[in-house]
Amino acid sequence: MSAKPTLFHAPNTRSTGALTLLYELGADFDLHVLNFKASEQRAPAYLAVNPMGKVPAVMHDGERFTAADVLWGTALTWTTAFKLVPLSPVIQSYVERWNARPSAARAKATDAELASAFAATQG
Repeated sequence: MSAKPTLFHAPNTRSTGALTLLYELGADFDLHVLNFKASEQRAPAYLAVNPMGKVPAVMHDGERFTAADVLWGTALTWTTAFKLVPLSPVIQSYVERWNARPSAARAKATDAELASAFAATQG
């Protein structure tokens, strides 16, 4: 059995999309939060994960995946290629409604909490 994937995330960044997707899927994952205001994305440990110092990044079984467009694009490609969902206008409308889903609200709330905690340590 493989270990849980780890999502590297910073509040209020494009990695919120990946966080939302993982919440939506009910995935079992570890969340590794980076404080961009403290430049944690430039630390050698994170640069070993993503040399560009950007989020999101996912590590799983020694493999790394970066860039929100790759994560989202791959997920949509797999679900349609394996005929898990038909390629139809419904897919488009799903994406358009994405931000209205409870998981998106949960990810936004997580970001607000993390940003507030980071702000408290900066002051």
